[in-house]
Amino acid sequence: MCPRDFLFGAALIGALLFVGVACDDDSEGAPVPSVDVEEPPETVDSPDVDDPCVPDCDGRDCGPDGCGDVCGVCTPELECDEDLGQCFDPVVCEPDCDDRECGSDGCGGDCGACGDDEICVDGQCVGEGGASCGGTPCPALSDYAAACNDHEFCEYTYAGDDEAPWREHDVWILVPPGSFEMGAPESELGSEEEERPVRTVTFAEGFLIAKYPITVMGYEACLEEFGCEIPSVDGWDGHGWGLNTSANDRARHPQNGLRWDTAGQFCSWNGARLPSEAEWEYAAKGPVHRRFPWGDEPEPNCENETAVFSDGGAGADWSGCGEGGTWEVGSMTAGASWCGALDMAGNLWEWVEDIWHAGYEGAPVDGSARVNGGSPQRVMRGGGFVNSANTMRAAKRVFFQAAIEYADRGGRCARDL
Repeated sequence: MCPRDFLFGAALIGALLFVGVACDDDSEGAPVPSVDVEEPPETVDSPDVDDPCVPDCDGRDCGPDGCGDVCGVCTPELECDEDLGQCFDPVVCEPDCDDRECGSDGCGGDCGACGDDEICVDGQCVGEGGASCGGTPCPALSDYAAACNDHEFCEYTYAGDDEAPWREHDVWILVPPGSFEMGAPESELGSEEEERPVRTVTFAEGFLIAKYPITVMGYEACLEEFGCEIPSVDGWDGHGWGLNTSANDRARHPQNGLRWDTAGQFCSWNGARLPSEAEWEYAAKGPVHRRFPWGDEPEPNCENETAVFSDGGAGADWSGCGEGGTWEVGSMTAGASWCGALDMAGNLWEWVEDIWHAGYEGAPVDGSARVNGGSPQRVMRGGGFVNSANTMRAAKRVFFQAAIEYADRGGRCARDL
């Protein structure tokens, strides 16, 4: 114990006064508090402390809870699949890898391994740190970064070493597997016979559709680096609109004057291809039929920012937002399709892979292009800046000679996963 001396005395008010001698710093025992009163020091914020771990056992009967403990213990005759958090009987368990390319098979094994730059998310291999949008994991795409767009679809932006300006429009959207009714019923206002018979088309696998049409910047890069052929509007100059080039300040406009083969040249240079007609329409309207890429309503007009077209009707008296020619790609954001693709109505017609047939009788139902029989013409979709509102319909289809060079002809690319 620390030695202490005590004084006792009587004060005039009869109080007992205690006086203590403080201990040395290295002695044991509690020090005597000072009689001086000082202002408390300023409060100093304590260092941040990580939030306590919250166990996650939703839907899990066993295996790790994420906090160093387990969600439960299986009975002796069962084993735990720690990935799925489920108990299984190893004697009778049947592996289940349907729609799974990695992760657990439900019986203690796995469905496959992902690549070195991939991770397994919900049974699918995605790029390391990749996203999952609308319940669909985003597969890895070399040189591209995935994120969810405003429509909750996987959208890929270029993230490679090429710093060329055209890459800002080198954006891809994952269209997941699914089915849709291709064509338009007779009940749809403005529908035509060549859009029938309506039939179910099923995509067993997803594909990527370009968010934007082929741009002037992109095509000029292909001219320089790959030798793509120079576009031309010799066939029709668009009432004097002419050819879109960077030199006339249209670098971010869609490239017009493209033939079927020159549009395909660009897509091939960029590791892609022209879409099939079914892929184009599925990307435009999705699994639930809609009259326009943005829905059954509103009717397109220049004020509601749905499409660049001739608001006053087609022909010599064309006017409105289509007057004068094309706009920069992506200008009409309200016209986005179900997956987020832009300019699928108006601005320029877009070549697809298919040969023209006057109807869908005998057409493939797996989403592939129809390239046999028919006529020498190729199919175009989407409508252009000189066309009327009815031409903006998602099911509208026309044909042209593949070698035609018009001011309202362009293209869009697709690619396999």
